[in-house]
Amino acid sequence: MHLLPVMPSTGALGMTLVALLVAGRALPAWASGARYAAWAAFMMFALTVWRVELRLADQLAPDNEDKVSRVVLRIAGLPRQSPDSRQFEAEVLSSRPQGVPSQIMVSWNAPGYAGVYGRRDATPAEFPELVPGQVWQMALTLRTPSGARNPSAFDYEAYVFAQGVRAKGSVRGSPQLVRDDGWVGVSGSAQRARHYVREAMQPYLEGKRYGAVLLALTIGDQASVGPGQ
Repeated sequence: MHLLPVMPSTGALGMTLVALLVAGRALPAWASGARYAAWAAFMMFALTVWRVELRLADQLAPDNEDKVSRVVLRIAGLPRQSPDSRQFEAEVLSSRPQGVPSQIMVSWNAPGYAGVYGRRDATPAEFPELVPGQVWQMALTLRTPSGARNPSAFDYEAYVFAQGVRAKGSVRGSPQLVRDDGWVGVSGSAQRARHYVREAMQPYLEGKRYGAVLLALTIGDQASVGPGQ
């Protein structure tokens, strides 16, 4: 599917369905298995096209690119922690202006943020507790995810597209906590449980050489694992 330059149109799918129906009726009775297999394969293909079209339509409006949007969002994933930043997936509940995707990746950087590798051993900056299920009001500078155009490199754009993340947002100003929706849905509850497990483990792992590795093995939190580990 990802090798297609464009998705098939509704008309093309309709014509293919008619052709399959006509061809299926012309097959002898002993070939009914092939007929049903072809119909099932077509229905799966059409369902995939429909889901891809929904994902493509859920995109950042061009007018919102690299501009500040006021967004009310719910934390949907376990926040990744570094000494001077936090990053998490979020579900957008409302936005001004409109045209913000339903799922985004939010980066909240402390003043003087020095980049991904800038302050790994520095004194941690202060952040409020970020818990999956919390609803925040934030001002975000949004942009569409992009990756390096290197054929041999990791395809970041394909990765975030598969995850449903259709925009990245950088926090501006001081976000406000609106409410805590608690244990929302199966996925949200799982992420919230991971948060509390991490919070319970961190006091015992702080300062330990392989503490970050143990967290990664236990709950899949790999953000704090250094290159040497």
